[in-house]
Amino acid sequence: MHDRLVGELAKREVLVGELDALVIPAFETKLVHDASTAVAQSRATVAALVAAGKAEGFHVSRYAKGHSATDFKRWLELDNAEAYQAPHVNGFEPYVVVKRNSLSLPRYDDRFRGYGLNKVVHCVAMARAGYSFKVAPWSETLVVAHEHAYSDAYETTYGAHKDPLQALRVQALYNVALRELEPHMHPPAAWSPAPTPVATPPAVDSTDPTDPTTGPMKPKAEALD
Repeated sequence: MHDRLVGELAKREVLVGELDALVIPAFETKLVHDASTAVAQSRATVAALVAAGKAEGFHVSRYAKGHSATDFKRWLELDNAEAYQAPHVNGFEPYVVVKRNSLSLPRYDDRFRGYGLNKVVHCVAMARAGYSFKVAPWSETLVVAHEHAYSDAYETTYGAHKDPLQALRVQALYNVALRELEPHMHPPAAWSPAPTPVATPPAVDSTDPTDPTTGPMKPKAEALD
């Protein structure tokens, strides 16, 4: 797939900019496979499958936020126009092509293990770094995958018999990562430790003992007999 996409870009002499994330439209064919779903590698064939109910945007029935910003309806109606903007929303996790050697590209957060939210966090980091997500408009620049059963890693985190501790761990790590990337949008959680109080310095006596107006009061004179 990588070689095919790179070949498509080279054929069109497309240059991916320093802060460009070229979104590759991704589709998913239904579990029932036939000859039509096996050769869906162009806009026309995918559009026909979508119209027949045999395909849809990737995971739109399971996790719509993951790819909905791609705007599949718009892409299917294009005629090899210019790339268009895909607004980043929290949850967006498209397949993208970027300059691998760019100094602006954030490192992948390797604190995430197993299934869940790792690609989402990486896209948030890219957006915060200034990346612009643009959808590749060309007819044959797309990804088509067959729908498959849930993986064991998914079942452990989100399945019917999930490990609740694993689900909480992933969610907690996600919350921490968001606060690191967007502290102004994600205030500390209620369980965050309270800030250490700052000690108040002792008051300083600024009076001048030689000044009769600010110096210590003189003892009252005793009454005379």
